[in-house]
Amino acid sequence: MKMRRYVNITVAAGWLVAVSGVGGSWFGVAGAQDVSPGAVREASPEEALAWNRVNNEADLIRKSEAAEQYLGAYPEGVFAAYAHEVVAVRALRNSDMDRFFRHGELAVAGIPGEVSLMSSLSVAYAEKQQPDPAIRHGEAALAILPTMERPVEYTVEGWPRRRDQFMADAHYGTGTAYLFKAFQAGSGSPLMATAMGHLVKATELLPRDERFRFRLGFAWQLNGEMEKAVLEYARAVALEGPNLALSRQYLDQAYEAVHGNRRNVDRLVAEQKGYLRELPAN
Repeated sequence: MKMRRYVNITVAAGWLVAVSGVGGSWFGVAGAQDVSPGAVREASPEEALAWNRVNNEADLIRKSEAAEQYLGAYPEGVFAAYAHEVVAVRALRNSDMDRFFRHGELAVAGIPGEVSLMSSLSVAYAEKQQPDPAIRHGEAALAILPTMERPVEYTVEGWPRRRDQFMADAHYGTGTAYLFKAFQAGSGSPLMATAMGHLVKATELLPRDERFRFRLGFAWQLNGEMEKAVLEYARAVALEGPNLALSRQYLDQAYEAVHGNRRNVDRLVAEQKGYLRELPAN
């Protein structure tokens, strides 16, 4: 391994830059409609009514406000974990990460197997350079997802795609966390191979995800394999996502380190755009 070669190009001022779009596959509050009938019977009529105000609200802001009111009245209630999940969803949408972590942890503790939330927590912790909880949640999700039965809220046709999205996020969060640990451990760390395995798998599952391509490029760069880094950065640029300027900056620097100039960098991006166009859609 040659992890320290070329590292000064992009990490002299710090380790990793945060990539926008964390937890992109987690769109809803899947747990809210999965409360068992038995749980309803255990709740008092007053508590059940308070929960119904949450569960029947379609607007996320009002739903979250109702969930917070429920938690204020019933902090240990039958539906508390699901209320925490609702609040966590809104916090993530608002990029209020401390709030997301606090309520997300409480939700996962009370809703075993909530893989969508586990995957999103893994990504968010990894981007905040908190590798241990990122690995814990990511590996927990990956232990469940491959053999997980289809949840009732997903169609037979839609579940495989959504499962791949959850798995890709879990691989990405876990891989990014191991990458951070490998960087801290120094050149030759066996953790680098673990990180690369997860990041490669994430791009295989969602080949058109700009975040995954950028982070895989960064991993190749830390490993001293600049040609592969250039290729992944070019793919990230070709995808023209929210991180376009950042991906372009890293591509230009890495390309110049390899070739001594930037004359053909746009041609490479065009080639990779064609390559990505031929791949299955995310």
